[in-house]
Amino acid sequence: AEGSRYYYLGIDGEDCRLYKERPPKNRGERKFIYDNAEFSTVCTTLEELAKLKENLASSKQKSDQVLAKSLADNIIPKLEETKAARERAIRKAERIEQMPKKRSGRLQILQIKREEEERQREIEEAQLREKLEMERAKKREEQRLKKLHAREERARLR
Repeated sequence: AEGSRYYYLGIDGEDCRLYKERPPKNRGERKFIYDNAEFSTVCTTLEELAKLKENLASSKQKSDQVLAKSLADNIIPKLEETKAARERAIRKAERIEQMPKKRSGRLQILQIKREEEERQREIEEAQLREKLEMERAKKREEQRLKKLHAREERARLR
């Protein structure tokens, strides 16, 4: 838009935010006063920035086309390079994490022993829960049978 200013404050291609300053118009005059200008965030991601560049490039206004060219030549390539470097670093860290760790035999044996004890404890806890549930079910069945016998007895006495 006419009179708007765009600001990109990224440092080393780390930030994708593009800000827009839209000055308020004076009533009846064509001059702009920048004292009470409105700021808004136009883009926050690389994808939004690329879409804005495409929209500005297809604009009929020369200033929008110049901004699109500046985005395409200066800002977007740096951001894409930074994004690619970040993704490579993440993949490298994942590969390193997946590599087997060198450990002493004694520590490895202790770790295996702890894991086995943990599995055994989980099995014992599951068996205990199952046993408790069976006991509760048995008690509920006994109570149900007691009530049934009590009803039958009352019915027979009548």
